[in-house]
Amino acid sequence: MSVLIQLMPILLLVCLTLVSSYFAGDPVYSLHRAGKYTYERKTLNIGVLYYVKDGFSKDYNTLAAVKQVEQQVESDYIDTLRNNCYKERNYKENLLWRARSFGDAKMYEKAKSTQLPNCDKLNQLYRT
Repeated sequence: MSVLIQLMPILLLVCLTLVSSYFAGDPVYSLHRAGKYTYERKTLNIGVLYYVKDGFSKDYNTLAAVKQVEQQVESDYIDTLRNNCYKERNYKENLLWRARSFGDAKMYEKAKSTQLPNCDKLNQLYRT
């Protein structure tokens, strides 16, 4: 009996997690075409492509509702670019450091020529 009382908080936590995940619906959009998200849309502000499920227009039938979704899409898109840019820069810096540490000219040239596409996209967004 005492073991059951000790396990009660854990069981309650597991039950609450299962119940909350059951009631949580699908996201409104996806930044990638996948599964149910087959209808392509583009944000008005910065032109980010995103995908929605069938019935999006019915559920989000006012300009204010669509605008709110598009703001979230753009925010997620910029956050993704920032994260990926950070990873690209980190990778390039590590390559440069290793090339300098080992005196490897080929590795240094590879590091210098490493492209940062997400950083480029982010910089382009901030320029407009």
